[in-house]
Amino acid sequence: FGGAHPTALPEETAKNADVDAAVIGEGEQTILEIAQGKPFEEIDGLCFQNDGKIIRTNPRAVLPDLDTLPFPMLEDLLWEKDQKYSFNEMGVSRGCPYLCTFCASGALWNRKVRMRSPFSIYLEMLFRMQRYGTTNFQFWDETMTLDKKRIFDFCDLIMDLGITLSCQTRVDLVTEELLTKMKASGCNALAMGVESGNQ
Repeated sequence: FGGAHPTALPEETAKNADVDAAVIGEGEQTILEIAQGKPFEEIDGLCFQNDGKIIRTNPRAVLPDLDTLPFPMLEDLLWEKDQKYSFNEMGVSRGCPYLCTFCASGALWNRKVRMRSPFSIYLEMLFRMQRYGTTNFQFWDETMTLDKKRIFDFCDLIMDLGITLSCQTRVDLVTEELLTKMKASGCNALAMGVESGNQ
């Protein structure tokens, strides 16, 4: 098991009889080593149960450059093929510097932010368009507009793709100029976490 819950509560997750191991934090290298048959005790970023004892290995070092990750091959996600927007969810950064009480990002990424380059994102979008026919993209990063120059550069790259996209950010991380540019490049939805009901 991996993701926000096992990362925040690895021991609790590993206690479950149906769980072989809880992957803590980034899972790409950890899952690869599990698939290669490496003993759990020798794999960083893992929590598991052995003879009733919970064992937690050393923390896994984070990937310094997210552009080095290969694009995901999604053919085996059979349920996606029947969806209106298939193969469209993307993560283009990891982490967020903020501490919103409703968000698991702090527990998952320790508030350190790493971002893929605009060109890497553009290439993956082209890859998905050509391989899966994707024309609507959903970016699940917590704060897509954290680096405004990066988003302006990204919008320039995708301006003529004829796609639509949606993303998440904060109300204090957008400007009218940025929103205008995003809309012109295909952005048709922006989800924002509202922290207070105070007008």
